[in-house]
Amino acid sequence: MGCDTEPLSNEAVTHRVWPLRMLPDGRKPQVTSSFRNALRRDHQGVDLMYPYTSSDPKVRSGDGGAVVRAGVRRWWVPEGTRCYAIEPGEVTRVGWIGSGWRIWVWHPYAGISSGYFHLREISSDVHQVGARVRTGQALGLVGDNPKTHDPVHLHLEVIQGRAFADPLPRLDPEEVLKSARLLSP
Repeated sequence: MGCDTEPLSNEAVTHRVWPLRMLPDGRKPQVTSSFRNALRRDHQGVDLMYPYTSSDPKVRSGDGGAVVRAGVRRWWVPEGTRCYAIEPGEVTRVGWIGSGWRIWVWHPYAGISSGYFHLREISSDVHQVGARVRTGQALGLVGDNPKTHDPVHLHLEVIQGRAFADPLPRLDPEEVLKSARLLSP
């Protein structure tokens, strides 16, 4: 059922990656809405997008879907962007919800589950509960969003024990650069 039947090495267990890669032009994914921030105390995860530049296609890019808003930094996720497992584990839940596809992965070595939301599709090798997942394995395409006026983004949640936990400690700031080189397209 899973894609990987070999036992995990110590390096595989401790190696973590960001759920989004660095873009070819060097732009890194950014946290655009943090865990339980002052404006969204019930926000149980983080939202990830890329800085928008004038050379990018005109798309809904945040701030209520505005394409241009003077003085406001804009964000986006390019069409065809994949999200990746932050650590090795096993798929425990996958399915469609009102804001797109979502997938949950249990990471027994870390004692956490990670949830990836607002996906347009799920990768065929992880679409079933019980599928084994490697660190950095593609989980699906980012592409749906919770509200028609919101930008497309990846929402990442982490549960430790029975409580939501801030995902940021799982995302090493230097690792995003390594992830771009380590992962295949």
